[in-house]
Amino acid sequence: MARNRSIPWLIAYDISDPRRLQRFHRFLRQHATPVQYSVFLYVASHDRARHFATTLEDRIDPRHDDLRLYPLPASPEYQTLGRSHPLAGVQLFGNGVTLGLTGEPDA
Repeated sequence: MARNRSIPWLIAYDISDPRRLQRFHRFLRQHATPVQYSVFLYVASHDRARHFATTLEDRIDPRHDDLRLYPLPASPEYQTLGRSHPLAGVQLFGNGVTLGLTGEPDA
């Protein structure tokens, strides 16, 4: 796979300080799609994701916080169990990637 091709990334975090957590969450919402409170979907190339990870790392305390970025397949299938995500049933398009969350949106 070409390193400049955009793929989806799952970003998960656990921030120990409530104030830093709120700032981190607000910042991440500007750049990625929330899936759950501490889990986001980010679409970018490997190089851009690496740069973004460095930006995120500057916003955490590595002694107390946990930040993870997982590359996902280019065309993943998602399924939600339990309470549905507000984007369930919605297709997301961008940077050559199509993502769809299955399940029914909350009524």
